[in-house]
Amino acid sequence: MTGRLFVLDVPENTGVIKVARDLPGVTVGQAGPYFVIESAGPVSIDRRATGMRHATWYSCVAGLDGWRIAQWDKDALRTADRDGRGFPDGNATSDGGRPLEGGAA
Repeated sequence: MTGRLFVLDVPENTGVIKVARDLPGVTVGQAGPYFVIESAGPVSIDRRATGMRHATWYSCVAGLDGWRIAQWDKDALRTADRDGRGFPDGNATSDGGRPLEGGAA
């Protein structure tokens, strides 16, 4: 199932978009005033790779379609399928695919 992450198209959010564009299997498009990060599998974006500060990081997600947020903390934003599937081999990550704390997916 394809999932989508919507991010408001404002200069403060360009770090997320730059990182997402480099993830394997991820496409970044536009829908109205939003960037749309789309992938057949879950994505993981490392906050440090985006260069974003915490306040901006925690306000970058505008919406989701087909995914849920599995992790959104000072380290990473990770999505998972709504049916609970986590991160299979070959997933789209910007953090080397490190496991979630506590093994949650």
